[in-house]
Amino acid sequence: MEHSFNIELARVFGVECAIILKNIDHWLTKNRENDKNFINGSYWTYNSRKAFEGIFPYMTGPQIKRRLHQLEDSGILITGSFNDNPFDKTNWYSINYDAYYEIIQKGVLNDSERWTNSSHREDGFVPCITDSKHIPFNKGIYTGSKKSKKEFVPPTLEEVEAFFKEKGFTARAAKLAFDYYDSGNWKDSRGTQVKNWKQKMIANWMREEYKDNGDKNGKQMSAFELMIPGN
Repeated sequence: MEHSFNIELARVFGVECAIILKNIDHWLTKNRENDKNFINGSYWTYNSRKAFEGIFPYMTGPQIKRRLHQLEDSGILITGSFNDNPFDKTNWYSINYDAYYEIIQKGVLNDSERWTNSSHREDGFVPCITDSKHIPFNKGIYTGSKKSKKEFVPPTLEEVEAFFKEKGFTARAAKLAFDYYDSGNWKDSRGTQVKNWKQKMIANWMREEYKDNGDKNGKQMSAFELMIPGN
């Protein structure tokens, strides 16, 4: 199997992150072509960490875990949990394509810049290399510019309820989601500061059982149904 990555993505995130993004983009493209795994307005793919280790044998499990977290924290990789079994911890992934294509179209490498053991191609991709001296990952949300990142401003309950209503979900679900994050100072289960609350709501709270089916308050949910596999 031959792996590849986009040079511009590697410049921003590092080679390993760029390789992982290319792989996820490949499966999202397949799902888009087959109209498969379309959830809440986006196409998704899923994989376990163990499966990723089989795909990328030149990366260790901890390396893959760190790279996935880096991409998620940057805002370019979106994670969700749409498993039928609430105890199934397999992660689902989608890509923020606005940021993805903005980076790819950002520009061309200077002639003086070279990647170890690689040759340039017109489409911007080079063969997979694991020992190149890539630019370190720039932590924080990718903004498309060198401007300082905006400080996260938590939404109000009214904003969350309006967003859920717009997407066809109940006010009860909106309040549950709001209370969950608000009580934790808008940090997720890993203690990471939420960067994009709308992405979190789509990925973790806009599930089938929370849909508004005409009942003003939505159906009564059991404690079992309220378990959130990922947040």
